[in-house]
Amino acid sequence: MRRQPLMLGAVGLAVGTGVAASLRPTAAEADLLGKASANAQERARDFAAAAARRAATVADELSTTIGQEARAQELTPDSIRQSTREASRKVESIIDQSVERLRSRMN
Repeated sequence: MRRQPLMLGAVGLAVGTGVAASLRPTAAEADLLGKASANAQERARDFAAAAARRAATVADELSTTIGQEARAQELTPDSIRQSTREASRKVESIIDQSVERLRSRMN
């Protein structure tokens, strides 16, 4: 979404348009706008549907691209577990060394 902020805006507009188009027209609207209103609502529904399809396509492409990049960088569940274990051992070592240094200073 950082790369395509306009797409996010278009999706929001499409959703809002779809919601507005799904509402029943008022009697005044029907009297004043008639056929033009019906045409505008149909175009709004078509626009909202097309934007929703595009958003779904972008989301699917994004998900696929993220998965591919994660694999390319060897970011797998096993590698994450291994990195977590290594980080945990390092933190434990730092704590142990710090405790020993404090003990030696206190003696």
